[in-house]
Amino acid sequence: MSDGCLIVGLGTPKSPAPEDIRDFLKPFLSDPYVVDFPRWLWKPILNQIVLRVRPKKVAPEYQAIWTKAGSPLEVYTLAQRAALEAELRKDHPDVVVGHAMTYTEPSIAQAIAEMNVDNLVLIPLYPQYAPSTVA
Repeated sequence: MSDGCLIVGLGTPKSPAPEDIRDFLKPFLSDPYVVDFPRWLWKPILNQIVLRVRPKKVAPEYQAIWTKAGSPLEVYTLAQRAALEAELRKDHPDVVVGHAMTYTEPSIAQAIAEMNVDNLVLIPLYPQYAPSTVA
């Protein structure tokens, strides 16, 4: 039997460009557990206003924090994965440690399939209590 540990974050845009920010925001803000608002009312607001305005507005903020290695969230998640794997392998040399994102790649389903383990512990990197994290 093989054991695995999967750390999961929300996700991040592929780049600080407005189109990539939009691609990240659309599934995130379309999740009914994230935005608790009547779908029939929220979808037009999201598609006609939020996704047209917000990506351009926040792009400079993403550009300000973006690193040469990429998104800080992705860079730090990969570092956490490596550190966790090193620590766990001290006592469990065959453990598989992976990472996934809820709204971007690698998806949770992709990561689980690639890990190919019998037992899996999932660690969310967003511990706050909210419908999107505990539903």
